Amino acid sequence: QRAFAFIEMENGDSFFFHRNALTHLEQWEYLSNGLSVLFAIGRNHQGTCAIDVAIDPEGSACLST
Repeated sequence: QRAFAFIEMENGDSFFFHRNALTHLEQWEYLSNGLSVLFAIGRNHQGTCAIDVAIDPEGSACLST
């Protein structure tokens, strides 16, 4: 099982995130394509990425696994 995913914004931008970027690690098993999430933008050794990722049914960013 992969330990990363991508968040796709409505404007076409996408952000990589690792499972460890979840605010609640137990949410990993509930993530699926099209699920809305909240997140902040940060940086890692490869560049821009999503951090502090959390499930949010009212959000506008969709997960792409």
